[in-house]
Amino acid sequence: MQFELTKEFITQLEEIIELQDKNSASQLIGELHSADIAEIYNELNIEQAKFLYLLLDKEKAADVLAELEEDDRERFLKALPSEVIAKQFIEEMDSDDAADVLADLSE
Repeated sequence: MQFELTKEFITQLEEIIELQDKNSASQLIGELHSADIAEIYNELNIEQAKFLYLLLDKEKAADVLAELEEDDRERFLKALPSEVIAKQFIEEMDSDDAADVLADLSE
């Protein structure tokens, strides 16, 4: 099934995030491709994107991180503690993607 990002989808997702409804949020994005989730992040503020990101399993989270544009990834990484990124997601990434992400992290 082809995913289409609509204003209605984003509105629904924002409402779910506002309610901090982890189960509904997970169900809504759980079956989406990593590139689609990265596209959704572009429509959300950083706190909303962070809420969703922390719901993803390690493998999907690593894939989403790799799908983000470099500028978006850098902005997003600044919102997460480096320890969270390193311990939970970097180990799941391909080595070249992990190197790109680590290059974006502050020392």
